[in-house]
Amino acid sequence: MRAELAGSGIMRRALSVAAALVIGVSISISAATPAQAHGTEGCTAAPAGIVCVHVWATRTRVREFEISRDKGSWDLVCHYSAQMEARFPDGTRAWIEPKKSRSSCAVGRGWFNWKKLGYDFPRGTRLCGFFWEKDDQQGGAPCVKLS
Repeated sequence: MRAELAGSGIMRRALSVAAALVIGVSISISAATPAQAHGTEGCTAAPAGIVCVHVWATRTRVREFEISRDKGSWDLVCHYSAQMEARFPDGTRAWIEPKKSRSSCAVGRGWFNWKKLGYDFPRGTRLCGFFWEKDDQQGGAPCVKLS
């Protein structure tokens, strides 16, 4: 079944169009999305898909951080890792929480989640995510600005 779907020209074209739409919409919101109580997302383009961060915060108190690597096809995301970085208003940067890694593969989407953080950051701090596959950074570093 998977071979039939992957080889289908119609399915491949539909997935390519869907990925292009997602990337176009995502790039437009990635610059400086302020984090709200329910969560905010920022995304950037990556080869054959996107990398997104999602932050759950109340103003500048961050409860949860997630990063995902989505591909617009049945491609595998293999041997991947991610880390979150805080970019403070004064220009300094710091890695937040240890880097997470997986040596396995996922179909179409790989992700990590840091829960129960409880960090308070200065207003204007940007939380950014880095995602690597086989030690190659995927796309830029999507960020969410805390306000």
